[in-house]
Amino acid sequence: MKKSFLFILLSSIAFAQKASITTTDIDRRIDDAFNIVNTENPNKAIPILQKINIDSKNIDYKLGIVKAGYALNLIYYKKSDYKSVISLSDEAIKAGKEIKSYVYLSHIHRNKGNAYGELGFIDNSGKELFQALEYAKKLKDKNEKYYAVALMYDNLGGYYEKKSTARQRFFAYMAKH
Repeated sequence: MKKSFLFILLSSIAFAQKASITTTDIDRRIDDAFNIVNTENPNKAIPILQKINIDSKNIDYKLGIVKAGYALNLIYYKKSDYKSVISLSDEAIKAGKEIKSYVYLSHIHRNKGNAYGELGFIDNSGKELFQALEYAKKLKDKNEKYYAVALMYDNLGGYYEKKSTARQRFFAYMAKH
């Protein structure tokens, strides 16, 4: 009897917590977290964003998942934690595709592509950067579109430079051996 009462009580508490989470609350917390991301100590935002991500999943709020994923993506990229950028991006990308959030998809793929490039995975880098460019071109708002496309062409310049350098090193090595 006590066990079933305890189970019902705990289930009720868990349900009440889920029911009290709203998209408005998540959006407000994301805005607060983005303000922290752009400070001297963005690491303070990591646990906040992780909680937002969990809450967004609990209520199936795809935009919350995308925004939290993008903010985490930015933090880890700024910290040069490129493996985290790559591994954490997939969940946000999946949610972003479902809701066609092209602006976030473009920026997440861009950061993921640049992370691959920093780790020396040039082919993966190009794949992600070109995917980001495709999403950037789909943006409806002209200002967002031109900004995102300009960023992509800038990043693609770095990609081609790395690709060329890698190829030159390979041929130089082969010439010596």
